[in-house]
Amino acid sequence: MARNAALLEAIQKINQNIKSGKIEQKDAVAALDEFLSAEHTAEGYSAAITKEPQAEFWNAAGFPKEIDEADDLLDESNLKDLRQAAAEQRVSIGLNRVADPSVIIGILEHNGDECRNYLAQVAQTAFLKSPDWSGFDAVIKSEILSEEYIENVRKQLAIQRLESLITSTSNVEGLKGLAECTGDKSIQQAAKKLGFPSEKVAQDLLTVDLMDGNAPTLKNLAAERYFNLAVEAYKQDFKGV
Repeated sequence: MARNAALLEAIQKINQNIKSGKIEQKDAVAALDEFLSAEHTAEGYSAAITKEPQAEFWNAAGFPKEIDEADDLLDESNLKDLRQAAAEQRVSIGLNRVADPSVIIGILEHNGDECRNYLAQVAQTAFLKSPDWSGFDAVIKSEILSEEYIENVRKQLAIQRLESLITSTSNVEGLKGLAECTGDKSIQQAAKKLGFPSEKVAQDLLTVDLMDGNAPTLKNLAAERYFNLAVEAYKQDFKGV
C-alpha cells in the first residue's frame, strides 16, 4: 500500500525535528536536495528516499521503509503536495541561516509573486549554497511555494527582524512604546522608531494577530532592554555627579 501521506507528514516535520535534535540539518539538506532533483514521478521520488545515505535519513525523520514493503512505496496521488512540502522545508532551512539583513528586508518588502521572484534571485547565493535542483528557478518562482507559505515566511522574518532591532537599539522611546503597545497602530509606531524596514511593511505585517503568539516575549524583551538602558544612563549620570 502506498505511503504518500506518511511521507508528507515526515517532510512537513523536518525543520521541527532539526530544532529538537532528532535529525541533523546537513543530512536534511542533502536528502531534500536529492528529493527535489528527482524525476517528478512516484518512481523518481521513491528512488530518492530509498537510496543510501538518504534512506538512513528518512528512517530517522520518521519514514522507515519496511523490510517486506512492496516496490510501490509511493503512488501518483499527491506528488505536487510532496514536492511543495519539500521545497518549503528546504527554503526554510536556508532562511534560518540568513545573516544578511538586506536579504531579510528584501523578503519583507515583497509579497506574492514578487517575493517568489526575489527568493529565486537571491536564494542560490544567499542561503541555498548547494547543487542546483532540477528546474531550481521554476520551483521557487512557481506556485510550488504556496501563497500561504510566502506569507508565513514574511511574518516569521518580521518577528525575527523586530527581535534583532530590540536587542541592538538604543531608542528608549521605541522600546517603551513596544513594551506598552496595545494595538496595531501602537505596534507599528514603535517598530518604526526602532528602525523597522518601512511603514508599508509594518502596516502589512505587524498586527495584533501576528503578535499574539510572540507579543509577551517581544514586549518583555523590549521592556528588559528599556530597563537596562535606563540603568546604564543612571550609572553614567551618577558618575558625573
